[in-house]
Amino acid sequence: MITAHKMRDKLKAAVKAAGGQKTWADANGVSPQYVCDCLKGRRDIGEGIAVPLGYKPVTMYVPAD
Repeated sequence: MITAHKMRDKLKAAVKAAGGQKTWADANGVSPQYVCDCLKGRRDIGEGIAVPLGYKPVTMYVPAD
């Protein structure tokens, strides 16, 4: 498992390697705005971005004590 911050780092690297947000988004079937929002932390990284990066999102809950 990795943190949301690390996922944003992986997305940032993938976007850079692809040549930009639009190029990466188009190649992976998501909108450039969604990619931008995830990079800025305005939206959580969901399956549409996680899967192309080799991950799957998992929700976890831990005791509040």
